[in-house]
Amino acid sequence: MHLSTMSVYGTAEGLMSESSPLRADLGPYSEAKLASEQAVEACARAVIFRPGCVFGPDSEQWTVRMARLLLAHRLGDLGAAGDGYCNLVHVDDVVLAIVRALETPAADGHVFNLSTPSPPTWNEFLTGFATALRAVPVRRIPGWQLRLETKLLAPPLKIAEILGRKLKLDASRLPPPIPPSLLRLMSQEIRLDTRAVETELGVRWKPLGTSLEESARWYFGAHGGASAVSSGPAS
Repeated sequence: MHLSTMSVYGTAEGLMSESSPLRADLGPYSEAKLASEQAVEACARAVIFRPGCVFGPDSEQWTVRMARLLLAHRLGDLGAAGDGYCNLVHVDDVVLAIVRALETPAADGHVFNLSTPSPPTWNEFLTGFATALRAVPVRRIPGWQLRLETKLLAPPLKIAEILGRKLKLDASRLPPPIPPSLLRLMSQEIRLDTRAVETELGVRWKPLGTSLEESARWYFGAHGGASAVSSGPAS
């Protein structure tokens, strides 16, 4: 079982099936994931999964970071910058797909996309998750604030995050950076075609509303509520 990523489709837009051209043009991460897929293909029994944004309890990237940014009102309604598709997949659905593949010999050698089949836009996801977190009212984030975040604040915050890990400091005390790559993703109109995993492995997806509410409850339980959230730039 090999966990790849939707990043192997690169900057492509539109509906991506498992046979769509791969274009790892998003930098070292997508290049490494594509190289890994090519190495795994040598094994006839390998099953490759290409998940979108793996969301849910214990997801540092797409639950914890998003919750902290929303509670600090550093993210919200992004306007045109958030009109791309948010290809979320709940961690439970990823696990279900892996288990089904292990139980299905016919899955050997196949590749499967993993994502909510009718993904929300990023604006819809951010607004929905903010509501579940009670981080309301959800405000429109102006373009000047997004430029400030990505161009001026993101580099030093990322450096501080890396240094904190090396020094074994509590990274939760630092506000998370909003890198330019995240905003690029939020405007990318790419959707993953999930019909293969639904048909061949019988995977059905956890409803988005349920996932958001569950993730909000988990976040507050695991991180001590809003008191654990670092504030960002003044709203």
